[in-house]
Amino acid sequence: MSEENGSASLEIRPQAQNRRLFYFPIVHTVQDMGSLASHVKEKHKSKDNHTHIASIARFWDLVEEEALSLLPCKSTVRIYQDALPICDHELQIVSDLVKQGSRNHAIVQHLMDNGAQVMGTESPDLLLEEYHLAKRVMEQGGQSIADGKAAAEILRKRDQFVAERINNTLATGEVGIVFLGMMHCIEAELSSDIEIIYPIGRPEASQGTAK
Repeated sequence: MSEENGSASLEIRPQAQNRRLFYFPIVHTVQDMGSLASHVKEKHKSKDNHTHIASIARFWDLVEEEALSLLPCKSTVRIYQDALPICDHELQIVSDLVKQGSRNHAIVQHLMDNGAQVMGTESPDLLLEEYHLAKRVMEQGGQSIADGKAAAEILRKRDQFVAERINNTLATGEVGIVFLGMMHCIEAELSSDIEIIYPIGRPEASQGTAK
């Protein structure tokens, strides 16, 4: 495979002159939704089918295979996780979501068990703002034009925050692994010395982003 498309046998070696970021676009599951899970289950329970569930499981099998193939690593590895706020209990959040059945956070936990360091990644204020918006939209049974614009603006601000968090905490010669939903687009905000690698392919939201 080409470097952009990735390989199941990638070998990470320390590089003195740059920073490397392995970018995994992800599909969220109900188990990742926290307190919104009950709303999501109720809305989509009639649409659940074995084919869809099996497809999601295969997707996470691929992510797990590729992410875990990055270890062991001679460099410091930092994990950046969608919706994981900067706070004093990041490890507990990961642990709680693993117990709820999150494949994403189970992979994060496995990486941590092998020496990777999980980083608080997102702004708590922006996540709370998005949570209240999402809850209101679900309770009212649909999204208005104003809601859609508000959601897009929050996502843009979240992407800027995540990119700056990576820029400011991923040191020279270190390796980052970022798990972000398909709609995120952070590449344009990342520092030019960060080399981005897409082990399972590039997210559609960033296809037109030059880097």
